Amino acid sequence: MDQIVNLDHPTIGSLRGVQQSPEVDQYLGIQYATLPDRFSRGNLVESYAAPVDATRHGPLPVANPANCDQELLLIQHTLPHPEYAFSDTECLTLNVTVPSEDVRAKAGNNLPVLVFIHGGGFVTGSANWPQWELDRLVGLSVEDGKPIVAVGVNYRLGVFGFMASSAMNEAGYKPNNGLHDQKLALRWVQKHIAGFGGSPEEVTVFGCSIGGASGFHHLQSSEPLFKRLAAHGGNGLMRPLPLEVGELGYGMVIKALGLDGLSPAEQVEMLPRIPHAELEAKLRNLPAPLTALVDGDIIRSVPTFKDLSDPVSAKRVFPGMDHCQQLWMGSCGLDGHIFLILKPPQPTEVSYTLARCITNALSASHPDLVAPILSLYNLQSSSSSLIDAASFLTAIGFTLPAQACFDTWKSATGHESYLTSFICSNTWDGPWKGHATHGLDAVFMLQNYNEFLDDEQRDIAVKMGRDMVRFVNGEGVSKDVEVYGGVKDREKDEEQFEKRRELERVVGGQVEVWDRLMDAVGLFMSGA
Repeated sequence: MDQIVNLDHPTIGSLRGVQQSPEVDQYLGIQYATLPDRFSRGNLVESYAAPVDATRHGPLPVANPANCDQELLLIQHTLPHPEYAFSDTECLTLNVTVPSEDVRAKAGNNLPVLVFIHGGGFVTGSANWPQWELDRLVGLSVEDGKPIVAVGVNYRLGVFGFMASSAMNEAGYKPNNGLHDQKLALRWVQKHIAGFGGSPEEVTVFGCSIGGASGFHHLQSSEPLFKRLAAHGGNGLMRPLPLEVGELGYGMVIKALGLDGLSPAEQVEMLPRIPHAELEAKLRNLPAPLTALVDGDIIRSVPTFKDLSDPVSAKRVFPGMDHCQQLWMGSCGLDGHIFLILKPPQPTEVSYTLARCITNALSASHPDLVAPILSLYNLQSSSSSLIDAASFLTAIGFTLPAQACFDTWKSATGHESYLTSFICSNTWDGPWKGHATHGLDAVFMLQNYNEFLDDEQRDIAVKMGRDMVRFVNGEGVSKDVEVYGGVKDREKDEEQFEKRRELERVVGGQVEVWDRLMDAVGLFMSGA
């Protein structure tokens, strides 16, 4: 049984947490916002009834109960976890991981703070899952004499977090609830983290995948909620969709629930009444576009490569650049494999579909570039493989956007920026064994798989964790540009690096081409 620890918090009151190790305590399942109903905007919790029991995780936002195991399958190595409870209204919780009281006292109780925003495409994920636990990273920070406080945030997903329509808007339900949840959690940190020994002036957002993109969404506001952003496997060019697409998704949901015979007002009235487990089960396999939308509030525009090529445009799109004083962009050697998870398994079918999307995106404006790009990535050949398609998707969807964000930060603000590439091969059995797959960098960073890594990879994981601790402490990363990988990994990555260099040569500085190729990725993902 975990040892109980107590904390007399100046704004929350008495809390009961658990000791994870002699150097690390955790306060779990703290509710940061309340919900009038499942589709409402949250309200920041203003006061707590003491003592607050923070000895166990709170209920997860409603999603497929199999999601944790499915993500572990994607990682290709399982971890033990409990059976999770779900709630549609009591799910806005966070987990605070802190150095022990003695460590905090010696360090002066004004420690830098990491806020972790999980990935999962806004349809899956949780800060409660074992792969995203933060206690080992905090333990490493204590070991290195650079202690940090870490916060893992849960936010609404799928239909509960990102469904929107004019009918819902008329009833007072706004778009992008999941992003607003994240914003409330960051405001909670500003208000309460000092009582855990953290400094509200020294907050770093660490976003994995869509969590990294979320960090950039929040930088479309000038509200200074964090000082640093580490975006790994997610970037500022991951496109939100227009409200019209949200309307389409709403229509798909209504039809799947059998509510299409009702008036719009009646539909919206019924939606909060359907038991959440029933609603989730009926919508589980529905390919509705439930994601971040350009709402004119949280997200005001769709950033482009062209925007990032000009410092003035970049600051117009991301006014939060001024208060975000350090940026760390990270990508994996084969991040693009994540785009193929829901695609047909036949390699030639995937490649021909992607080739068609590239052709459609470029044929009107840059027809001369179609053939060399398709040839470079072997996308119109009977020998084409999933790796060929994933390599192109990695370059356009991840590596080049990360580079663009890195370059822009330096030129537009003069602030420090860092760029890292994770190329360690996934050594566990599965379809993507031997490749640096999407999300594996964050898995290494948080140290939760160290006992399952060989000595070389464990050393790399610890180095990555130490770099994150340095970054959160305001000391930057060990190098401005860094590659995480072993000797054999570097030999394998050389081919992909040369392909990207050749792609840049083919495009020849025509920044609008990158946006057209991003269009092609969007067409591919939409099933066009």
